[in-house]
Amino acid sequence: GHRGSSLDAAFNEAHIVATTQAIVDYRREQGYDGPLFVGGHSYGGRQASMAVADDGRALADGLLLTSYPLHPPGKPDRLRTEHLPSITVPTLVVHGSTDPFGTTDEMTRAIGLIDAPTHIVELEKVGHDLNPKRKPTAALTDHEIEQLFKVIRDLKAQNVAMVFISHHLDEIAEIADTVSVLRDGQLIDEVPATTSEAELVRLMVGREITNQYPRESHPIGAPLLVVQDLSS
Repeated sequence: GHRGSSLDAAFNEAHIVATTQAIVDYRREQGYDGPLFVGGHSYGGRQASMAVADDGRALADGLLLTSYPLHPPGKPDRLRTEHLPSITVPTLVVHGSTDPFGTTDEMTRAIGLIDAPTHIVELEKVGHDLNPKRKPTAALTDHEIEQLFKVIRDLKAQNVAMVFISHHLDEIAEIADTVSVLRDGQLIDEVPATTSEAELVRLMVGREITNQYPRESHPIGAPLLVVQDLSS
């Protein structure tokens, strides 16, 4: 209980510090002093929002949150909103209408706590992963997600930097130029976005992954119940 909460808080704090340091390092190493947007998907967005809540415009000029995990699924009383009133930069939220981590109405009320202009984009019949390929509205959501990526590309073309935090490797390959890999609150490496998925996974977990889904065999015991000629 209490010890678990303390460990979670320490884990979150370590990742926020690492996220902030990665952003500061980017500005310094690139010699970049233009507008900077910070964002992320799911827990990555939560990390980004907490970092921006701590440092505000000193860290970023805008915030992009996709599938923000507002509360654990089925537990709307456990809202993760305590830091939102401290956010003072314009914020864009992309939210799937069937996301179990928060309804659109809940998300709308939550971002109303932010002390800056906000906007929410709802993707119909899309869940937490924002994956249109598994949905019957693929043509619609494909277009909407591509529009989001187009906004990011347009901002890049205007010399606006963006830090996007995600564990979705296909998104990284789609929109990023470089990748900073964080693990256990530490900056592990910075590599080009063209780095292979296998190498990114190795950096993320700290070891080679030769088989992501190994097949395991389990002994089958004696039957517990056998039914024959059953009829209603």
